[in-house]
Amino acid sequence: MAGVITGRRLLDGARTTTPWQAGLVGAGTSLLALILFAPPFAVFLFATDVHPAAPVSYVAIPVLIAVFAFLGDFWVLLIVSIGVGWALYRAAVNPFRA
Repeated sequence: MAGVITGRRLLDGARTTTPWQAGLVGAGTSLLALILFAPPFAVFLFATDVHPAAPVSYVAIPVLIAVFAFLGDFWVLLIVSIGVGWALYRAAVNPFRA
């Protein structure tokens, strides 16, 4: 879903002019994916097993999911997404050299 949102910008040479910007768009795609992932996962946890102790739990659990997902393995996804964004940009700018 995050790729659908940011993909047009990544492949648009007028809006993304350098490989560095393409890498940043790839990083933004990963961050957007994490933002889109945390709330539904929190809803899944609430619906299946986790019982909130207070109203603040409804805000704290999605934030904690995002933080620990980042610490656990999101940093690898971030690095890979930067590389993919860079490679897609290079392929879109000059498809014969890619």
